[in-house]
Amino acid sequence: MGFKSDVGLTPSEQVEILRHVTTRDLMDFGFESEFIGRLPVTVVLNELNEDSLYQILINPTCTVIQAKKREFRSYGIALNFDDDALKILANQAAEEKTGARGLISAVERALIKFEKRLPSAGVRRLTVSRRLIEEPQFVMKEVIFDHALEMFAEGFFDKSGIIITFHEDSRRKLFDTFGDKPNTTIAYLEKSLQDYAYGVKLLGVSEFIITPEMLDNPKGVLDGLIKAAYERRTAGGT
Repeated sequence: MGFKSDVGLTPSEQVEILRHVTTRDLMDFGFESEFIGRLPVTVVLNELNEDSLYQILINPTCTVIQAKKREFRSYGIALNFDDDALKILANQAAEEKTGARGLISAVERALIKFEKRLPSAGVRRLTVSRRLIEEPQFVMKEVIFDHALEMFAEGFFDKSGIIITFHEDSRRKLFDTFGDKPNTTIAYLEKSLQDYAYGVKLLGVSEFIITPEMLDNPKGVLDGLIKAAYERRTAGGT
């Protein structure tokens, strides 16, 4: 409970005065002594500003963050937060002026679309970043697309024992073509690079980069690589 009046003081000055309030002061201003006796502790509450809300979020035991991590973990998704993202969430919560409750609203608002979409896409990791908060739709597509490439790379390794990565230009080319259609992306790669799991073994490498040229002409590029590797071995043996 409290009282509000225009006394010509700044909020900080008013709080400082309230810090010195005694039980006798409350009785002098009209509270019954029987009532005051049931309130043995007097506390002055400060408004939670942006920094205070940020400190709540970075606390390892923050219930808002831990609860959201548990929710995503139930879908098989490991959820993490960048420091920049926590600062933005604290800023958004401060603007709502609802105290710590604003943190719940800010976190829910940032992640609700991802929570609905990612489980069905099979995504296993998600990092909440400044970009995710500011460009959620685009980041959602990227996360789902990257998961598709990861799935293909894992299948390739199971078949060949070779680690593959995608050149940035290859990644961009595939993303521009397929976007957030993981099944279509994987099906295209499996068809286009069907000979690579065996063919790359002939190159005698443990890691391999998928270049844009391989996507444009998979068979021709693979034949050229195998031929070049064979010629090197022949030359080395003579």
